[in-house]
Amino acid sequence: MNTNFGYKVLMVVVAAIPLVMLSAFLVISLSGGADPAKEHYEAGIQLHDQGRFRPAIEEYDKSISLSGGGALVYAKRGDAYYALREFNFALDDYGRAISLRSDLVPRLGSPEYLNVKQALADSYMGRAMVYTVLGRDLDAQRNVGQAIEYGYGEDLARKKLDEIKSRR
Repeated sequence: MNTNFGYKVLMVVVAAIPLVMLSAFLVISLSGGADPAKEHYEAGIQLHDQGRFRPAIEEYDKSISLSGGGALVYAKRGDAYYALREFNFALDDYGRAISLRSDLVPRLGSPEYLNVKQALADSYMGRAMVYTVLGRDLDAQRNVGQAIEYGYGEDLARKKLDEIKSRR
């Protein structure tokens, strides 16, 4: 009798799967399914990849205004400011991204975890690059150490800083 009950529960669960999927589809369809903050973030990345940093910053700003921002968007906006040589703004954004490292905890075990971790590594590396441009080598070295701890490649980090030093 106990196995019969288990079989009935299994059949109810199996029968419910299509209903759950249909419900999810309807909720997404009726709500538009779009996340405007994510759309602006992704538009910013496309512009950024095209070297159009000012419009990319505008898209990142829109994403932040809609979602409150996160480590990913602040890191990318920091990169755009760095590319424009607006170092104070870049440092601010890298600092904001780093201050959101608690974003990692709720994402443990999810695919998003690696994206946030990479954003933190990139933010520490971005700060290291800014500090190197500004001649603040000790601050740069501290941030490189943090970037490496978050997974930034040590050889790549040293190479980038050496390139910057050779140009100053």
